[in-house]
Amino acid sequence: MNYTDQYDHPWKEAIGLYFPSFGVFLQDLEVAFEQEIEQFEEETRMSYMTSWERRGREKGIQEGIPQGIQQGIQEILETRFGEVENSLMNSVKEINEISRLKMLLRQATTVNSLQEFQSLLGS
Repeated sequence: MNYTDQYDHPWKEAIGLYFPSFGVFLQDLEVAFEQEIEQFEEETRMSYMTSWERRGREKGIQEGIPQGIQQGIQEILETRFGEVENSLMNSVKEINEISRLKMLLRQATTVNSLQEFQSLLGS
């Protein structure tokens, strides 16, 4: 206990005896103040995290779109023609342009053979 605690203690006790509701008021005020501070900190942190998360999410989506289309191409080709050679899929995975991948995805549904699809990759 430091000097100010010893000095303040009798006053706090006197106020508590004469004004019992004052102590409760101070406690309520302190709790409300702490809640306001916590809420402010959380909102500040959340707005920062939200923008950071949003940028990360957008980047992940942009990177994931080509991957998803590439996987779709592989699924279609495997469903239609059986096992697909790694070299063919590696060629597909080198393509990241979404419009080109979408075109290849549609063509994977209409080509007559894996060789025909392979020739489309060269064009």
